[in-house]
Amino acid sequence: MTDNQKTDVDAFLRDTQLVSPENHALIIAIRDMFRKADASFGETIKYGGLVFMSGKDLVGGIFVYRKHLSIEFSVGAGFADPDGFLEGKGKHRRHLKIRTMADLEAKKVATYIAQTVPETGAP
Repeated sequence: MTDNQKTDVDAFLRDTQLVSPENHALIIAIRDMFRKADASFGETIKYGGLVFMSGKDLVGGIFVYRKHLSIEFSVGAGFADPDGFLEGKGKHRRHLKIRTMADLEAKKVATYIAQTVPETGAP
């Protein structure tokens, strides 16, 4: 991450803390899940949200709305989704709406985030 990107991310996180401590806590928890899934993910601010990159590929992001957070997955249409939690009908993208900390477990967020990790050594 460049110094400018770090500054942008830090500013985004500070702003969310000021506007909504509840949303800030959710963002930090989701960010930690992305970092745990793949410590090499880069992060920057794009499209008004905190996005996670694998190299130059955007894999997902967190976007703040008035009544919820949205976790966006760039290729979520290809994810396993046995419980039907993913929303969206686009060709590639899918998202999860998150309103509370309880949603992180109830909607199995870590399972979806784990699917953003590029496979290595696959046949």
